[in-house]
Amino acid sequence: MMKKLLICVIFVLILSGCDTTENLVISDPLPTHDGTDTQDTPTQVVDYNLEEIIIEEPGDLSEVTSPIFVSGLAGPSFEQNIVIRLTDVNGVMLAEQATNIMADIGTAGAFFVELEFDIPEEGYGRITTFYTSPMNGSMLHAASVPLTLLPSGTSIMSQNLDSAEVIEITSPVQDSQFSSGQIVVNGTSEYFFESTLVLALCGSGGNGTTHPICGTEDNTLALGYAMIDSPDVGIGGDFSGTLEFLVTEEMPATLLVYAVSPMDGGLEHLNSVFINLVP
Repeated sequence: MMKKLLICVIFVLILSGCDTTENLVISDPLPTHDGTDTQDTPTQVVDYNLEEIIIEEPGDLSEVTSPIFVSGLAGPSFEQNIVIRLTDVNGVMLAEQATNIMADIGTAGAFFVELEFDIPEEGYGRITTFYTSPMNGSMLHAASVPLTLLPSGTSIMSQNLDSAEVIEITSPVQDSQFSSGQIVVNGTSEYFFESTLVLALCGSGGNGTTHPICGTEDNTLALGYAMIDSPDVGIGGDFSGTLEFLVTEEMPATLLVYAVSPMDGGLEHLNSVFINLVP
């Protein structure tokens, strides 16, 4: 508890002094949008080159016992809402908690939650943080951290201070318009398993079965893949892929690019951009 209070105080001091400058096994895609510049705010403004969700603690490969104190920076998001989820090696959800980003609407800020879990033995786990679109329920951005879950003992924590965007979409750009046919998606990415990323196109909303990426099954307009031009295993590079789609009316849509873990089927990272579709 003392640790939590100290971290809370640190976050408040940092924010006050800043300038204006089910489970998670995924078989389909998720999205993200970039922040809007806002003047005279006490928090950092997000742009395309900065990661929209930074899980600062625990960092990659931490060994943790219950409860886990999760902290980081994120946003902006709809009503500054963000969800933090803990899953095991099979993608089964062990804990989930929604919270608010500690910043004015339209700006980035700190978040922190405490997650309690219960496991019978040591095993692999994943913390995933994400926020969704009020338009269609699709994911807009997601980041994750792999770690080891311990049933008891002492936590060994690492920290993540990297602020670079893991998957950057360079085209299409925000608010581009496309007629039914083909969308070419380009960008840069860190290395992911087999140099493969998933592409998804989510429409303006639906009423069907819940979909982990697009909100509902009938809101999924297209799925595809993009290959990372990696010079070697473990090294990222540029990526490119295409999506084929057909619409009968004009609508806003979300184009998502994401990576899925081969170990647990969980979402490793997701980014998105808003576009417009016409027949």
